[in-house]
Amino acid sequence: MSHWLKRDCPLCGSSSVIEKAEVRAPYVADEMSFEEVAEFWRGFRKDSCFFTFHRCADCGLLYCQNYFTDEQLSSLYSNMGDNSAGVADAVLERTQTGYFKFFKNYGFQSNGNYLELGPDTGLLTKNFATAGASSMYLVEPNNEVRNELRASASAVTDVHIYDKFADIPPNVKFATVAGIHVYDHLVYLKDELTKISQQCDSSASFFLVVHDESSFLRKVLKRKWPPFCLQHPQLFNPMTIEKALIDQGFVDVEVKKSTNWFPIRHIGSMISSLFGLNSVWTRYLPSRELPLRLGNMIVGAKLTS
Repeated sequence: MSHWLKRDCPLCGSSSVIEKAEVRAPYVADEMSFEEVAEFWRGFRKDSCFFTFHRCADCGLLYCQNYFTDEQLSSLYSNMGDNSAGVADAVLERTQTGYFKFFKNYGFQSNGNYLELGPDTGLLTKNFATAGASSMYLVEPNNEVRNELRASASAVTDVHIYDKFADIPPNVKFATVAGIHVYDHLVYLKDELTKISQQCDSSASFFLVVHDESSFLRKVLKRKWPPFCLQHPQLFNPMTIEKALIDQGFVDVEVKKSTNWFPIRHIGSMISSLFGLNSVWTRYLPSRELPLRLGNMIVGAKLTS
């Protein structure tokens, strides 16, 4: 429909896709109005709404040919609350600390400029701030979380928060770049990766976490897999995320399965929402947390070996 952005493959630029669409929603966003689709923007439902996912015939990326325009996305993202999904901060911090341990072991450079895309309330930011980043540049369009984000970065005196990456002065160079569940949200993927890599130091480290559309959980849940949602214009697998980084000149790309911690009771509530069940039974579940591999990948890369 004419009110949606029309896209070629955001990774390789090809307009060629495998003929049969790979994933279609119960409510097909491509065929609805913006006002109708906006009602599905937040939360888990038995019958979800998202844009149809196609697979690029040339590079294999799974992406949506139709998507929101910049103006529509700005409206949807500007005041949407944090990304905790009702999980306590202490549990989320456990997951983020696990990410940071990987990043630190891979090669985090202290005493350099740190860039984080989509830090939300700053759970990962806090780890990098206390580890010795000299200056922090945080790109977070959600105004609702700014106070918490600034508090998370309080160990660093030189902190800058922007609505978008383009607002950062082009002469600023970064030693470390991090983004947790950001790159599956970037509408202009290749262009934005190019801009980011051009502002990196020659020896910069690049860290990210993304969903893995080739995961076992995705195969089991099929179109009910939660990452099939309106917030994602594309989804990666180990091959396509490695290609995205190598095409930008990154080397030593390491891709591993990541672990998330969730309370058992929260897992039960998510299952109830996805399958349309009454969630009253979840009150009998323990609140203890479990480490789960939920179809996510943690990735490290460097501009030089």
